[in-house]
Amino acid sequence: MCVESALGMTGIVAGIGLVGLGFTRTIALSSVALAVAVFAAMAVGFLLKDFVFEWAPWKIYREKDHAQVIFRWRK
Repeated sequence: MCVESALGMTGIVAGIGLVGLGFTRTIALSSVALAVAVFAAMAVGFLLKDFVFEWAPWKIYREKDHAQVIFRWRK
């Protein structure tokens, strides 16, 4: 699984968990802070796009074209 997708999935699961727990606190961001957050998220995603991790054996490596990597839980 690529590292970029795993981090994105973690954020989505955390968001669903917060909604499920009834987290209702409002977070206000200025337009500059929002722009910086979006830029930072996109820059990190771009930098991590070529990295892939395996569960067994646990390793993170760089694979330039990992569009054809098949994700499986077990080998």
